[in-house]
Amino acid sequence: MSTLEAMRTELGEMMSSTKKTAHENDKGGTNPTFAGNGGAPQPPLSTPAQPAAVVVEMPAAATPTIPDLKSWLDEHKLGHIEAKLREYGVSAVSDLKDLDESDLDSAGVKKGDKKKLTKALQK
Repeated sequence: MSTLEAMRTELGEMMSSTKKTAHENDKGGTNPTFAGNGGAPQPPLSTPAQPAAVVVEMPAAATPTIPDLKSWLDEHKLGHIEAKLREYGVSAVSDLKDLDESDLDSAGVKKGDKKKLTKALQK
């Protein structure tokens, strides 16, 4: 047999052995040898292990305290205009930021109180 024929025969045997081993693994068998490394035993085929889950505890977010309207007005020496603002529809400090000078005029807020209110809202 020529060298070329011998190589073809050896190659055919290697491919046959590899196909057989792969077929055995499909059935859940082991992969005891692999012709490509001289027939040395090989570990079973397996999937890589999943990394362990990492749990990170985050501190609870600090919720900003929103002062109620009365407290905020009292703090800024404007508690006496609370009733006028409530009649105009203001129920929270955040509502004050939406008012302009004409709204305050319509609510019956005096000029000096408007200036105090504007200054307090800018803080």
